[in-house]
Amino acid sequence: MKEIYLRSRTDAASTPSYSILTARWGMWIISEFINSRIARQFSKEHNIDALIEWNYASIGGDFLTIVAGILVFVVVCRIRENQETSWSRMAETEENRTPPIPPKSFPTKLN
Repeated sequence: MKEIYLRSRTDAASTPSYSILTARWGMWIISEFINSRIARQFSKEHNIDALIEWNYASIGGDFLTIVAGILVFVVVCRIRENQETSWSRMAETEENRTPPIPPKSFPTKLN
């Protein structure tokens, strides 16, 4: 994802910022850790207090998963916008390019 994000950038002169990619990975890893920890803890205890704590922790883990999903959406939208900008720039340069002038020794008519 980092490589796609880097190669799609249109402002290649500036230093890239990977904060959104780092935040996305961080949210996803933390949510997966919480959800796996909850699953292990829930399999050991079956009282009502444990179920309430499991529910709150599960909501927190799911919230982080949703935030990670939103960040993925933002990253994909930025990549798409950058690629569309690059494509439009390439199309503009190709349309405005004049054909090369043939050399003077090039015959204009064939006999």
